[in-house]
Amino acid sequence: MKTCETLQPSLTLMIFSRMQAKYGHKWASAYPTKEQIKLGMRAWEITLAGLEIDDIERGFSQWEGDWPPSDEEFRKACQKAPVMASQRQYKALPKPKPDPELAERFFRRFGSKR
Repeated sequence: MKTCETLQPSLTLMIFSRMQAKYGHKWASAYPTKEQIKLGMRAWEITLAGLEIDDIERGFSQWEGDWPPSDEEFRKACQKAPVMASQRQYKALPKPKPDPELAERFFRRFGSKR
């Protein structure tokens, strides 16, 4: 039987504590009893399985909602934003060596602007 990897309970407790501090009643109303807190923490541990502390910090810094996120929403916020092609650093190709013969053939075929 394969076991399910989950987030460390200490990290889940840290997340719940920070959410409570940030959202107060909005957060507490989602988990009003000890049993619901326990079940909620377990759900978050499963949903956030495989994340590292840096991912979790990214989630806190990227979440901009006035209401606390669900476990699924928070996981999405924890993911690195894709890098757009226009933002990538590219290594330039080496400058081509002059080839007078190739230039002459080009100008004969297509003409010169001179």
